[in-house]
Order: sequence, then C-alpha cells, then structure tokens
Amino acid sequence: LEFRYIPEPLLAAGLRVEAMEWWTGGFTARAPFEKAISEGGAEPWDLIRAHQLAFLKRQVGDEKAIVLGASLGGAVALDFVKEHPECAAGLILMDAGGESYAQPDPFLTSLAADPVTNLFQWRATNGLLPYPHVWAKEDSWRPALRAYLKSGGYQNKVGPELIRQVKARTLVLWGEEDDVLPVEDAYKYQEDLPNCVGVTLIPSAQHAPALENPAFVADQIVSYVTSKVWAEPEPQLA
Repeated sequence: LEFRYIPEPLLAAGLRVEAMEWWTGGFTARAPFEKAISEGGAEPWDLIRAHQLAFLKRQVGDEKAIVLGASLGGAVALDFVKEHPECAAGLILMDAGGESYAQPDPFLTSLAADPVTNLFQWRATNGLLPYPHVWAKEDSWRPALRAYLKSGGYQNKVGPELIRQVKARTLVLWGEEDDVLPVEDAYKYQEDLPNCVGVTLIPSAQHAPALENPAFVADQIVSYVTSKVWAEPEPQLA
C-alpha cells in the first residue's frame, strides 16, 4: 500500500516491476511462519529470505533484479542481497533500518513481546492503527507478530557488520525530515557500504517518501536504473 503511487511511473518509463510483502506481511500465510519459529526453532530472517528467494525465482527465473527496501524492509533487503548476491544487480535503500532501529535493543524487544503484541492487538481492534496494520484480522496475525518480536527482530541479524559485506552498488534515499530514523543514518550507509553510489535526500518527506513525495522517489529510481550505475550490461528489474 505504501508504494501504490510508485509502479505506474516506473512502468511508464519502461521498467518491469515486481512487488512482494515479506513473510507475515500483507496476505501472506502466517501460521506456517509462526509454527516454524515456535516449534521448529527457525529464525524469522531465514524464513523471510527463503520466501523471498522462492518468489524471485518464480517471477523472474535466473534474471537479476534491482532490489528496493524501505524502513524495516531495508534491513530485509540488505540481508537478502548479502546472502544472495547472485540475484541482485543493484540495491536501493529508502529510510532503511539497519544502521539503527526505531525500537529497543533485541533483548528488551524479546522481553516486551507479549505486552507489545497485546497493545498492537488492542489498537487494531479499536481502529487506532494506521493502514499498514489493516491485516490485523488475518489468520495468525497476532501469534506471528509475537514470534517475530520474541526473536529480538532484525537488529539481531542486520547491523553495520553485515552492511559492510553488501557488495551491490547501492543508492540511498532518505526523507529529509524523517521523524523515525535519523538522517545521519543515510551517511552511515554511505560510509559502511562498499559500493554506495550516493545519498539523495528527498524533499518534503518524512519516513514514508513513497507516499509523501512519490514523484521525486519514482524519478530517483528511474534515474538509478537507466543510468546503469549498477554496472550490469543487460536490462534489469526495478
């Protein structure tokens, strides 16, 4: 939903676009995810990464994609591209979690899993959550959220050490008025990523630039893809 204004200008520019929710988002089945963590001892990021790989292979086969991740999805994208460089022609991060996170340390996140899950469920029931949580009535939404929080979240997987191992040529986009993650994080990415091709601040945008300034975001994506700064000779996905 957050990216609903972005595909049309990308398609108009001749790009191919594939979009997916990471597992437990959108209409994805949550019960197998929760069971694999609670009963099988799996880590959320391993399940999510395997789900992404299966989706990408189904949609594009062996063709490489330019991967984009925003907010916490940025950490998800970093993990995927680091573990599967053969799938990624390039990477775009937008107000991405990874250098820091808008949540407590993993240990405290795990301890707070039950009260936080209860709070989210109460807010969802009373119509107090924003649109990303319209899925609150989906089967197993609550136990899947709890299982993720009990793991400590992506802070346990993605941080500066992993970021320094991501080889893809990466464009960093950041809302210049981000009220969730500090703008300084954008420049930490520039320092830590081995192949950061630049940082662009998005005017008139906070933490959701795809909603707040979609035309600017789309222009930046198109420019990155068509400039071939990601240094692949063949046409790729955005």
